[in-house]
Amino acid sequence: MAATLKDIAKKAGVSITTVSRVINNKDSVIPIKDDTKNKVLEIAAELNYRPNINARSLSTKKSYNLGLILDYLDPYFSDIVNSIEKSSREKNYNLILSMLNNKSFEEIINNLLYQSSIEGILIGGTKKLIKKNRIFNKLKKLNVPIVLIAHYFNDIPSINIDDFRGGYLAAEHLIELGHQKIAIITGPDYENRKDSQQRLMGYKKAITENSIELREDYILEGNYSYHSGYQNMKKLLGNRELPTAVFAAEDQMALGALKAAYELGVRIPEDISLIGFDNIIQSRYSTPSLTTISQPRREMGRAAINLLVSLIENEKDEFKEQQIFTPKLISRESTCSI
Repeated sequence: MAATLKDIAKKAGVSITTVSRVINNKDSVIPIKDDTKNKVLEIAAELNYRPNINARSLSTKKSYNLGLILDYLDPYFSDIVNSIEKSSREKNYNLILSMLNNKSFEEIINNLLYQSSIEGILIGGTKKLIKKNRIFNKLKKLNVPIVLIAHYFNDIPSINIDDFRGGYLAAEHLIELGHQKIAIITGPDYENRKDSQQRLMGYKKAITENSIELREDYILEGNYSYHSGYQNMKKLLGNRELPTAVFAAEDQMALGALKAAYELGVRIPEDISLIGFDNIIQSRYSTPSLTTISQPRREMGRAAINLLVSLIENEKDEFKEQQIFTPKLISRESTCSI
């Protein structure tokens, strides 16, 4: 039997009115203490409480609400979000976008579950996702489908790029231009985080396959930020033996590296070739324009909605639950032959 507001109130030791106000986020006039709110939401989750959809949609018993959770809206995810929003409208679903900012992952999930009655959740590559088994188990108990975008986590359905292929393509392009001294600025935590790891492994495969020395001093760890690209490029340019090419495993890092090179009087691509990853819009308009690895982000957004809706509507065989998209090289002005 489904849990009710009365069940939650009894276990929490508060009134049904208080539970209703917490669940429906109506505490602006007479505030409810955070401890009380958290206790009510925790008990609601423990009892697998779901809001009564009948009151919202008597004919279908569905809310047609989908949640999308992001750390923040960066240039990479803007195209994906636009595609998700368009595709969800085409399927007559409403999209509720939630940014983590300073909120906890648990708080966002509770808000989506108990105040928006979402039927499925898309989660976009958030750093706070790592080791969130408890949250995923809770959603599984509540029968709420999840699809991850640009992130891997156990057997949860996901939409990703072939990061290994992307790393390989980047290094291969530089090798074809005659470069032998090729450095890489990796993504974060490349020993554990799969996207960072796979891009590095693709780079290493191309290097070793072409009998080029794999130098540890040419492998620097970044964190997918402009600043980390800037700082790591400065480190590389301080080496006794400079690389002739640099692969920054994300475009914002590549743009930071470009800035560092400019400040130190190093010409791109005449002195050092530079390649990024993602093909964000800024990569087209930098000076020089950035050679990069492109991801089909609009297609990925569409695929994420198709997969999530198929899980919600129990059409599980219609789409693969782990979908990998193929990247491609976009050659521009920041690379040249040696």
